[in-house]
Amino acid sequence: MPEGRFVLTRIGPTLVVTLEGTAGAATLSAAGETIAEAHSRQRAQSVVLEVSGCEVIDLEEFRGVQKLIHTVEWLGLRCLLAGLKPGVVAYLASAGISARSLHTSLDLELALLELDSSHDEPEPVACCELARWREGNRALRPWSGGRERRRVAAYRAVLR
Repeated sequence: MPEGRFVLTRIGPTLVVTLEGTAGAATLSAAGETIAEAHSRQRAQSVVLEVSGCEVIDLEEFRGVQKLIHTVEWLGLRCLLAGLKPGVVAYLASAGISARSLHTSLDLELALLELDSSHDEPEPVACCELARWREGNRALRPWSGGRERRRVAAYRAVLR
């Protein structure tokens, strides 16, 4: 069986880990270490594990992916699993594997849009003065205004 590998890319506050080949224990362990290092240096907010490059994922590999997802969540990052192929999903479902605790997405683009919409939720405001300061300084924030349109355009440009 061919060796697995991964590619780590940063898109805004999100680290995208693209798995290719097999999702073996060594590949997942190296990906976990790389995610932890990147998070400590770059302060990411979320991770997308993109597995569309894995033709087949067996039960042992999927348990390894689940373990990596839980490790990432222990680091305080939101984690989505994207790109599971229909055949892999059918196999895992027939094997009785539950995806209840996992956040999944059909593909990378939808995962990024879901994470982007979760970042757009309003933050709780501690006091009225903070809210007034934010309103007065909206021009200082680089993503204010049509921020979702610009992010979607940037994500699509990266995916091409």
